[in-house]
Amino acid sequence: MGFTCYQVRGLSGQGIQYPTVLYEFTPQDGMQMVLASFTADSSALVFTRLKKILGSPSRELGGSGADDVPRLALWPNRDGGQVRFDGRRQLLIVRNQASKALAQDLSLRLENDSDPLD
Repeated sequence: MGFTCYQVRGLSGQGIQYPTVLYEFTPQDGMQMVLASFTADSSALVFTRLKKILGSPSRELGGSGADDVPRLALWPNRDGGQVRFDGRRQLLIVRNQASKALAQDLSLRLENDSDPLD
């Protein structure tokens, strides 16, 4: 996305497969955002785990299939960041409060249906 990032491939844990994980950094504030793709068969596990850890999302849009996993779920952080579960794109995004420059770039990619992990 134009900022310093570290990309890790082929991670897994607790039955969840993460083909690609990006850690994004800004020069002034350090790590600001994590983007993790997950496999289709991991979607329900990812969403269930997020609900267990974070509680019910503040916003949830439509189920994406028989497993009733939402297309989109959002959990705002108290510090101004956000956790975003994108079931349609099979993408988990975690941002902190200082990630405004990264968030704008990410929004443009998502609006244009570009792969944010590319």
